[in-house]
Amino acid sequence: MDSTGKARREYSVNQLISEIEEADRDLGIQTIIITGPEEGPEAITDEESNESDGEVEGDTIHLPRRILDAEGELDTLMQAEEECIEEIHQPSTSRVNRRSRATQKLSGTPKKWSRGMKNANFRIPDFVSHDLPASFSKNQSPFQSFQVFFCIELCNLIVDQTNLYAHSRGNHTFNVSFEEIYSLIGILLFSGYHVLPRRRMYWNTDKDFDIKIVQNTCKRNRFDEILRYLHLADNSKMDVSDRLYKVRPLFDHLNAKFKLLPPDRDCSVDESIIPYYGRHGAKQFIRGKPIRFGFKLWCLAESNGYLIQAEPYAGSCTRLQKTTLGLGGDTVVGLLEKGKIKKGARLFFDNFFTSERLLECLREKGVGGSGTLRENRINYKSYQLKEKSLFRKSPRGTIEEISNGNLAIVTME
Repeated sequence: MDSTGKARREYSVNQLISEIEEADRDLGIQTIIITGPEEGPEAITDEESNESDGEVEGDTIHLPRRILDAEGELDTLMQAEEECIEEIHQPSTSRVNRRSRATQKLSGTPKKWSRGMKNANFRIPDFVSHDLPASFSKNQSPFQSFQVFFCIELCNLIVDQTNLYAHSRGNHTFNVSFEEIYSLIGILLFSGYHVLPRRRMYWNTDKDFDIKIVQNTCKRNRFDEILRYLHLADNSKMDVSDRLYKVRPLFDHLNAKFKLLPPDRDCSVDESIIPYYGRHGAKQFIRGKPIRFGFKLWCLAESNGYLIQAEPYAGSCTRLQKTTLGLGGDTVVGLLEKGKIKKGARLFFDNFFTSERLLECLREKGVGGSGTLRENRINYKSYQLKEKSLFRKSPRGTIEEISNGNLAIVTME
């Protein structure tokens, strides 16, 4: 029963996906994300699922029956007229006028838009660069550079928590040293460059394998045993409000170490996916991505690929400041502040994040911004731009430029 006393009709995930795909042409839906139900502390487990979601191939019509038949609710993220992005938490039983919500546009800024760049002023404060800190030296070895980020303190934390977890599971003879933790991390990093179908192949002695560097670093059974008990946080002090409590110490430590190097002027904001096929409430399915199942990270990185800040996405547990700019704007502004980006920097992002209000906010902070803009965020009347259907008839190479003094929009055919 709902709040009005009427019987509530339940919808399956399959029915919801069908409705969304029928509305796809009208709404221009970019992404469908399927997440698991809200989980309490009793549902948290250290074990991965034996029924891997790797069986899912192709698009949503290949989802397993156990997922398609499950009861679901629909949450939508649309553009609103007064707010750049509005989160709509609407149960699947409610009738929402999705077309009217999706076609709303951003309201115009107080400054009038005009054609050309004559009155444009895009100047931001000069960026002040800093020298390399003393913790880095041109003469240090690669391992010494690695230890700046993955330091002894973090390694000892892993040792303590891993031993504590092993003892709590009944293995009181298990003890791991920080040297073994470094060996395990080294093998995991090596496996990312030298990829084999199965983990145990790294210890295979056949001529076409026989990887001595791995075999001499750690025995296979010992590696498996350490990996089984590997832990970063104390389960007895679990924060049930944080879905990612068990890996939070690692992110907090590495994000602090990433900032030892002063950030460059040109940075980008984007998402990254860590593949994962086990059971977890923060795992996501994102249609149309090369990696469709896993944990999503919001990342701030330099133009050379150096990571400044990585914030794992976990819905309401995501540790980024909430603003009125919507999910994309919250992410950019939150990473900007956590990454300690200074005035004069220039940020680049894709159309998921870009909005007029976000760019105005960045300008007020003395930071430049550039990105592609989705069509449903364009107010053609306010921007004095040709409608898409008319502009497509223009000759190839046609460019339209408009500016309001602070921002510029360029369209190209």
